Amino acid sequence: CHVATLDRTASTVTTPAGIVRVQSGGATLTVTCSFVSATSLIYATIRNSTSNSVTLKSVVPGSGSFVVTLTGDPGASHADIAYLILN
Repeated sequence: CHVATLDRTASTVTTPAGIVRVQSGGATLTVTCSFVSATSLIYATIRNSTSNSVTLKSVVPGSGSFVVTLTGDPGASHADIAYLILN
């Protein structure tokens, strides 16, 4: 499995499955990925314990990217989000 560790800014991944990181201080991450279309199904989950109690609020696909939104700042621990894109 390819692991892509990213910060809060727009980043690019090259596989339909992997891990992205929402860093401390952020709640949203835009991920660019050529596998994604507006009708893609994206399954995602937080895979680590976070310093602040947060949950995954939404994962919204678009044309060539998807946006991961948490319910808040994950704190010092960051949030690693495992994702799987289905078309």
